[in-house]
Amino acid sequence: REQGVKLVVEAICAGIFNDLGSGSNVDVCVITRGNKEYLRNHLQPNPRT
Repeated sequence: REQGVKLVVEAICAGIFNDLGSGSNVDVCVITRGNKEYLRNHLQPNPRT
């Protein structure tokens, strides 16, 4: 689980830094059998000032 979340966060961060219109925070949804966990604002690598 942790490795998967880390991989997805790194991919989303790459998109954030390479596309100025993509937003400034990372939301992650972890889906497992019988459960889902929504991590809202999991990371804010490029906060707007």
